[in-house]
Amino acid sequence: TPALPAREIAAAPVAPVQGSPLSTAWANPVIVVRAVEGAPGDGNQALILAIKQALRVRDFMVTEDPRQAVFQIDGKVEVAPPANGRQRAKVTWIVTTVSGGQVGRAIQENIIPAGSLNGAWGQVAAMVANAAADGVEELFGRPTTRKAQMVVPPTPALPVVPGRALPPPAR
Repeated sequence: TPALPAREIAAAPVAPVQGSPLSTAWANPVIVVRAVEGAPGDGNQALILAIKQALRVRDFMVTEDPRQAVFQIDGKVEVAPPANGRQRAKVTWIVTTVSGGQVGRAIQENIIPAGSLNGAWGQVAAMVANAAADGVEELFGRPTTRKAQMVVPPTPALPVVPGRALPPPAR
């Protein structure tokens, strides 16, 4: 099979999130993103900025002050040595309470062209973070943004008036 572009790591499905049962106190979690480690290029910083943005877009309260947080997220990137022009890239996001108890984990993994993550991550970081934020939404019992966007409301029955055209379809 041909080598996948670097952005394919973002398309890798997030593994089912494993975590403890959610309590109603977790309905509006306050999260601090602590660190991302192990990414080549500018990946560590790019992923931190991207996951914060992805969580904020999903209406999570993201704080820079760990004293305000109830939960924290850490990321770990592992890129295997190149083999036949390709590398295995794995991004693990771990959600814990600030006291250290593990709440859940999301894992993204894919085969990418060798060295494709060694420079600026750019949009790749945003795609990886958005997929991870979907996993965080599931963890906290929220419908994911991706699933919410796929819901199409039913088309209402429109009256038919002779001699008149139907209105254009709603988008």
